[in-house]
Amino acid sequence: MDILFISSNSSSRGGGEDFIIYLSRVFHKFYKNTLFSIYSDQAYMDNFVNSIKEYTTKVVRINYTQLSKRKLRFFSSTMDFMQIFRIYSAINTLKPKLIIINQQYDEDSLDILISSFIYKILNISNSVKIACVMHMPRVRNKVKNQPFGFFRYLYLLIIYGFFKPTLLLTSKECLNEFKQYYFFNKKKSFLIKSPLPNIKENISKQYSLEIINNSIIDESAKNKLNNWYLNKKQIILIGCQMKAQKNPLFALSCWVKLRNVYKSNACLLIIGDGPLKNKLSKKISTLSSSQIEDITQIGWVSDLSRYILISDLLLMPSSFEGMNLTLLECISYNKEIILSKFEGINEIKRFTKCCTQINEFDSALWANKINKILLERLNKKSKNSLNKDFIKHYSDYECFQSFKRTINF
Repeated sequence: MDILFISSNSSSRGGGEDFIIYLSRVFHKFYKNTLFSIYSDQAYMDNFVNSIKEYTTKVVRINYTQLSKRKLRFFSSTMDFMQIFRIYSAINTLKPKLIIINQQYDEDSLDILISSFIYKILNISNSVKIACVMHMPRVRNKVKNQPFGFFRYLYLLIIYGFFKPTLLLTSKECLNEFKQYYFFNKKKSFLIKSPLPNIKENISKQYSLEIINNSIIDESAKNKLNNWYLNKKQIILIGCQMKAQKNPLFALSCWVKLRNVYKSNACLLIIGDGPLKNKLSKKISTLSSSQIEDITQIGWVSDLSRYILISDLLLMPSSFEGMNLTLLECISYNKEIILSKFEGINEIKRFTKCCTQINEFDSALWANKINKILLERLNKKSKNSLNKDFIKHYSDYECFQSFKRTINF
């Protein structure tokens, strides 16, 4: 059975696009038949394409309209007949038996779903299967708070009820919410295990810093990181897209309160790009000189895991998430994490004692907890280690088996 992975091509950053690459790695390891993928031909997808080429036989690139540039994308994508035809033509050249569409939200990739359904109908004798991996449906929030929210829900209820793909969700909370609203699809909606990012073999702080020193980042950032390491300063990491969902400005305020109230000398490492990056930079520029010396802001990096490994604590105050890949990686390395209440946590926090959940966006509460955790770590002086039980539970084999059971290929 030839298998085709189709990217939603939502943006040049984000865990959704990394997810499909890690998934292709899993299938490549355990599945001997041919793997294909379809991506946008835009330059912003080049790095993802170069990564997935390692695991797939052929990558077809076509002219997509980027999701973020669509207005009312739940509707406009289904009316974009030219794009639907382009996607269908690409699928038809590859002749897959199983199509796995990587979605982010429930309104994403509807044009891809329609194209896949047309291909299935025209090849009905070949028993083509269609599966959609959905990370964050967030139906309740959109029905209540977004313009055209209820109309959007009714439209998607009909779309999914009519096409009836196999729907694969990455967390129990998201699965339960999806089944509650998309009741026509209850029997074809399943929970699957996310693939883990590529877990490193050498996880020492010193080795990770050497890798960072040989990478292409600003020299001033390298100097700061090396000085922090030599002076044995603790590092707090924020690694995410700089947008409202991730609350990076709140994370910065927690660190400032940590420094002012508890006189901590812990440093702050901020990694990521996005619409709030400049606003964050302006906030940093207003801090005291001693605080500016202990903070550094870096754009996107090619290997976030190395920055996780040199850090002592990760802050993740997101308003909502799917099965966050950075969180999975931190748990794999037994890193301390303070996070907010979002989807996907309950089924994984039993594998670690390092997750501290705070349900309020109160910088005083967060600063207090950060201080306590850093003091405990200072006394323990523990080295980096692997969470072998967690890695085993989310291994490539377990991930592959969860897909195989639900899709039955």
